[in-house]
Amino acid sequence: MTSTHIIGVGKEVLSASKDGTIRLWNVGEAKELQQWPIERKRAIEGLVVLEDKESLKEIGMEEEERVMLASTKDGVAVIPWTKPGWFVPTLEEVGHQVSMAYSTSSRLLATGHSDGTIFLRSLKSLVSEAPQTPLKLFRRNDSAIYSLSFSTTDLLIGTSTGLPCRVGIELKDDTISVVTKEEYAGWEAVGVECWTEGNGSVWCAGGEGGIRRY
Repeated sequence: MTSTHIIGVGKEVLSASKDGTIRLWNVGEAKELQQWPIERKRAIEGLVVLEDKESLKEIGMEEEERVMLASTKDGVAVIPWTKPGWFVPTLEEVGHQVSMAYSTSSRLLATGHSDGTIFLRSLKSLVSEAPQTPLKLFRRNDSAIYSLSFSTTDLLIGTSTGLPCRVGIELKDDTISVVTKEEYAGWEAVGVECWTEGNGSVWCAGGEGGIRRY
């Protein structure tokens, strides 16, 4: 299991796994209720669940209760709750997809790749044969992007060699601009695999580096 998502008050939970499936569980009964297999049984590295009305409208699925985005090394599988899904492959010019994050405020999807590249795109780009603007490619360094997390209009980035940072993202007239706002202390070469924020602090963790607070 690589990702989970709690539904409602927590009686049901979604799980995503390297076996290429998303499963819906009844927690109290420890019972599997439903299963969605990914095309070609691609291993799932991350899961984003769209549940707000604006995001569902953006992806053309207003009638659905929720839509799941499964991150694989080859791209993003888009899986509606009640309809057949589709697959959006990774761009040829970037490495394997390693991480993914979504911002409900800007409705931008960020994917991190094995060559240090980060790809920002509008949610609408997942439903078009030709990617739509706004799109933005930029590179942190040559290390794999292990983790991404949106913080309002900012994006927190962690790589396989550490070097955590915060970048600001501005969306204006279908153009995305990115600027590094803060380089966090602790340049030790320890991968950053997850992020969270609280009480005015940023927390990250991964590998043998334990939990770090900035």
